[in-house]
Amino acid sequence: MRILAWVPLFMLFRTLSAGEIVLNEDFDKLDLKALPTGYSTFRGEFAIIPDATRGKVLKISQRGGDDPELSMQLDLNKVAGHNLRIVAFVRVPVALKPVDGKPDGVPQLKFITKDHEGTDKVLTKVPASDNKEWQRLSLLAAVDKDSAMACVNLTLNLAAGEVQFGTVSVEIDPDTRQEQLAEAASKAPARKMDMGGVAFGPDVAEAMQKGHEKSKATPGVMMFAGPGLPIPELDGKPPAGWTAKTAKELDATPRTLLAVLPEAIGRDKPEIVYLIGDGNPTRKPPGLERIDWEDLAKVCLRLGAVPVLVVPVGVNNEEKDVVRAAMLHAADVVHCPVMELGAAGGATSARIGDLAMLAAKHIFGRDSKDAPDDKTHGGAGKVRDE
Repeated sequence: MRILAWVPLFMLFRTLSAGEIVLNEDFDKLDLKALPTGYSTFRGEFAIIPDATRGKVLKISQRGGDDPELSMQLDLNKVAGHNLRIVAFVRVPVALKPVDGKPDGVPQLKFITKDHEGTDKVLTKVPASDNKEWQRLSLLAAVDKDSAMACVNLTLNLAAGEVQFGTVSVEIDPDTRQEQLAEAASKAPARKMDMGGVAFGPDVAEAMQKGHEKSKATPGVMMFAGPGLPIPELDGKPPAGWTAKTAKELDATPRTLLAVLPEAIGRDKPEIVYLIGDGNPTRKPPGLERIDWEDLAKVCLRLGAVPVLVVPVGVNNEEKDVVRAAMLHAADVVHCPVMELGAAGGATSARIGDLAMLAAKHIFGRDSKDAPDDKTHGGAGKVRDE
């Protein structure tokens, strides 16, 4: 039998600020034998256990086919008529065993509202099934002004095993930019080098968003740097909606760029930096060339710019492809976009425009009407600062 504690509705009204946290349960002081008002448990086994990463966490386990859950009712005086962000951290340490005939048995973060006629509205979020690490689950929800009940439930639904939940929070009228960016990244098309000379995808977009989240870059500004410059093809028109920057001191080796690139990024504040490698270089690349490219990409991210490694075309010669190999290894480490220098005739500028479009839509989260698409971007160009 489900036991629900009564939640009083007669509380002094006060105005809540956007972004205010109305629930922050970290399980540090939660006593399962004396639950706070509004909390309830249903079936299953519940325990508070220590975790090296998240401190105290809630463990829910069961052997059968029920749906054990911890329910936390929210104060309607605070949440009615507001938009909410509900966040919970979840981990499934060992693969769950779904109940026979119920293959969709999973842990769930639920948000439930009930109207005065008793009709429930339920939103759910589930973790990735193949991930045993802590995952962040997030829901956006609107609570009607006349709602009769609103609650957050942590559930192990129709599966035998164990699930752990970390801190649960509810935020009033949140800035939803984070969710919008996550959706934009998830919709990024998967591009591979052998299919148009560009490597991109949802995982790359998500990684670049994390490095770019506090950026003060100027929208629509890109920068070219690297020993592969100058490229005459880039001295034309930049992609629509973009301004391209470079300078003589940026036509340099990776090791030299580590000293001069930070100042240039600080000055011009580009959103994207194309780091252009030199094919069949006359210089002798150092043994740790790959680390220099990796460090350059990390410098860009640290200063708020998305790095794109522009690799030379491979010639199937280990000695001549050393720069290409070093750059591809660095891209794997940093998880940044990659493009291949194209043949003469506009391929390089077209790929630069293509990546600028992909970044605008799927990393920076700009609407398609604000970002150039495949039909509108032109050849990439640069404005050389003499």
